[in-house]
Formats: sequence, C-alpha cells, structure tokens
Amino acid sequence: MNEIVLKPKDHTRISLEAEVITPDSFAGKSLDEIENMMLYQGNRSVRLKERFDVSGSPCDTAADLRIIIDGDAPRTKRVGEKMSCGEIVVRGNIDMHVGAEMTGGKITVEGNADNFVGREMVGGLIHIKGNALDYVGGTARGKMEGMRGGEIIVDGDAGDHVGNFMYGGVIKIRGNVGQSAGQHMRGKGTIIIGGNSWSRVGCEAADGTILVKGKVHLSTASLGYGCIGQVVKDPELGGDVIEGEFYELRADMGYEPKCGIAKVYASVGLNEHILPGGRTSVPRKGDMPVNRDMLPYLKIYHEEMIVKGGKK
Repeated sequence: MNEIVLKPKDHTRISLEAEVITPDSFAGKSLDEIENMMLYQGNRSVRLKERFDVSGSPCDTAADLRIIIDGDAPRTKRVGEKMSCGEIVVRGNIDMHVGAEMTGGKITVEGNADNFVGREMVGGLIHIKGNALDYVGGTARGKMEGMRGGEIIVDGDAGDHVGNFMYGGVIKIRGNVGQSAGQHMRGKGTIIIGGNSWSRVGCEAADGTILVKGKVHLSTASLGYGCIGQVVKDPELGGDVIEGEFYELRADMGYEPKCGIAKVYASVGLNEHILPGGRTSVPRKGDMPVNRDMLPYLKIYHEEMIVKGGKK
C-alpha cells in the first residue's frame, strides 16, 4: 500500500476538526494538495501543513492508501470519519470521534482513544490497543441510532455507555467497562466484555446480546427477575466461540414494550448474586470519584470485584 505520513508538530490545547484525514479524501491528490487541505480549529481554519509534517507517496485509489499519524494527536478529532476503505494507523493517542460513521476500511490506534470511538459506525474495523473512554460504538447526543455494523476491538478498558443505542455489529472490550454497557440496544448487535462490568448493564435494551466474562454489578434491579437462568457452555457470539460457562439472562425485564428480548451472558462462578434468591447486590465502594477520569474509578471497581469475588 502507498503511505502518507502525518507527523504532529505540536500539542495544541484547542482541538482540531480533522474529518478530512481519510484515505477517501487523500486519494487522487498530490502532496502539495494534501498539505493545503483545511482543518478547523476553534473559530479559525488552518492548513494541514500548519499542524502536521506531510510526507509519503500519494495514490489515486483510496483502497490502496494507508495514512500514518506518527505520534500523539490527543486534540485531533474525527480522524477517519465516514471513511469507506483504506487504512489509518495512529502511533499514539487520538481524540474523540475516531472512525465515526465509517463504512469500511481499518483504523488502528496504538495508544488510547477519547469518547465516541466508532460513533454510528456502519462497517469496517477499529482496533484500539490501549483504552477507550465513553460511548464506544454509541450515538451522538440527541440521536437514537448508534453502531449498525463493523467491529470495534479495545485491548484495554472502556468507559461508560459502550454500545449505546447499538443496532448491529460487534464490540469486543478485553478489559473492564464502566456503567450502562448496552444501554438502549435496539438491534442484533453483540458486546463482549472480557473483564468486569459496572452498573446498569443492558438497561432498557430491547434487543442484542451482551456477554461479561468477569463480574456483573447488580444495579439494574430487573436483570435477575424472570430470567432464563440456564447455564450455557461455550456460546458462539460475534463470530467467536467464547469458552466457559455462562448464565443466560434476560436484560432489563422492566423495559417496555420489548422487555426481556435482549440477552446478558454472565460468567458462572462470579455472578451468583444476579440470580433470583441470591445476594441482592454487590455494594460499591462509596460514590464514584469526583474526578471522572475513567482509569481511576475502573481500577477501584476492579479491585473491589476481586475482593468480593474472593480472587487473588
């Protein structure tokens, strides 16, 4: 593949609106034309070359183009927005809305990503090798349709509202997640959580599937009532066979008009508290810290779950 390399020049405090950084936009342009593409920063516009050193080999076909952001870009938003093909690699951290509304192609972030990874995504693959903040695969505020297709993989932890209003596709979080994972799920989407899930998992979910390999915090009161409660071994979800035994539960039995259609799979041995007649709750260790940074409160939660689960 031909490569265009963007080397960030500085770390400005004012965010850049960089939706033009896609293979679709770069294809068919010379290096000079790419350097002079416009970005918006606050109340002014800037040329791409004012914020990035640009080098590489342009090409005419977006599918044959790889864009490399060679370094941290923590205030660069909307990278890969609406891209349909090709590849983007970020060798560092990235700001909000990476891969928003993308329909194809691949984005790899080697660091951490801010809110709204894959917002309203339709197709393609996003791989975050670090952590992601809130609304992974979710929807923009004020809208009611999130991710519809494609796949998002987060190797670390994720924040709140993973898969908010999700209609389709697959989200795989290999670490822990914050509260309200799968909130308002509407379609046949799948969320696989490798660690623990904080409160209100599957709240008001009308459809879809959520699997938690770790511990589920019980604060959606209707999760354990009217549940199936059967044990399923090695379920196949998101194209993978998930090894282990899981309770199969109905999500949010109190949600009308489609209560109990969505499913939550919770690891056997760690989640007896969510079954009827079991312990009523796993108490949280005080209120969430005033500082809403994801990693500290996920760490507190993870440590609490280890203690409550009796694990070393």
